[in-house]
Amino acid sequence: MFRLAAQTLRHRTGGFLATFAALAAGVTVLMTCALLVESGWRHQGDPHRYGAAVAVVADRDLTVDGPTVFGETERTTVLLPERGSVPEKVAGDLADVPGVERAVGDRRLVVTTTAAPRLPTTGHGWSSTALAPHRLVSGRPPRSDGEIAVDARLAGPTGLVPGATTRVVTGGVSRTYEVSGVVGAASGRAALFFTDAHAAALDPHPGRFDA
Repeated sequence: MFRLAAQTLRHRTGGFLATFAALAAGVTVLMTCALLVESGWRHQGDPHRYGAAVAVVADRDLTVDGPTVFGETERTTVLLPERGSVPEKVAGDLADVPGVERAVGDRRLVVTTTAAPRLPTTGHGWSSTALAPHRLVSGRPPRSDGEIAVDARLAGPTGLVPGATTRVVTGGVSRTYEVSGVVGAASGRAALFFTDAHAAALDPHPGRFDA
């Protein structure tokens, strides 16, 4: 048997090599898929922005009204690549539900600081500190439109401490703010916090929360 196999291998080397390569490729694909499945089973992602929240409410799709033909409006629903937004009143409605301790609306503003222009940073209202949570490390919460609190990731390399000033660019406008306090950093992007009223005024989508 072995002699016959050796003779076959000698005269059909190309076919043997092709079969071996196909088997090796198949085993590699199967092992890769098994590794991906196994890692997916074991992975347990840690919450970042909303680590202290019991539930997060946000729209994941958008319904667009099209033209009206013969009295009927064509509507198309598309999935959003990122989380959508919800009306502000949803937070109030949820707060009124029995058993709900607190409902917090979160705004995510695209901001850049002159102190750390290359550090990805998002702006929020002060109430959003309860969601990660971001705990106050030094200073106090912002109390006026000209004050902000920064997280430790932003404060550390820039030397931003309570009483320091920095310029923040959002919506294409640069404004000067005084740092009123520093909060602990959470996972994800660096963050800074305005008063809730000022964050609402800066939000390009008035009347809505990101979550």
